[in-house]
Amino acid sequence: MDNYTGFQTVTKPRRAVVVGGGFIGLEMVENLVHCGLEVTLIEELNQVMPPLDPEMSRLVERYLVKHGVHLELNDGVAGFQQSADGLLGVQTSSGKRHSADIVILAIGVRLETALAKMAGIELGQRGGIRVDEQMRTSKTRMCAWHADGTSEDTDTTRRPRLTQAKLRLPPVR
Repeated sequence: MDNYTGFQTVTKPRRAVVVGGGFIGLEMVENLVHCGLEVTLIEELNQVMPPLDPEMSRLVERYLVKHGVHLELNDGVAGFQQSADGLLGVQTSSGKRHSADIVILAIGVRLETALAKMAGIELGQRGGIRVDEQMRTSKTRMCAWHADGTSEDTDTTRRPRLTQAKLRLPPVR
């Protein structure tokens, strides 16, 4: 049995597919490349690392390609199959098929803002809750607080920027 970087396999894997180009997905890609695997990264969006500006994301993408990572951007996963030889097949929305010994889903989470929307709270372009510098929402009695997920607020230059926030109601007195 081969043992390396925390996982054991009966046969040494040669190819890996990582689904999701966020923080966790890139961390997985880095470690798999370090282990000598041929890695394909599938990202449904048009860039890796969605919180980054597109220009910064392109630098990350060039670095990945330089280190042998096969990038598939603007293409989501439509399904999985196992072939007769035991490999996993990852079928993408565009119809491409990627064979792999290992498939890692690092797809993250999406905010659930239905309640905020029903309450009439203003949402930003990316669907997050829009807040100001003091984390106040468009409703005077509702604030947001930093937590997992994304929200949109304004920095000191008054340009929209991405931050993390969840809805919090002030105490009733």
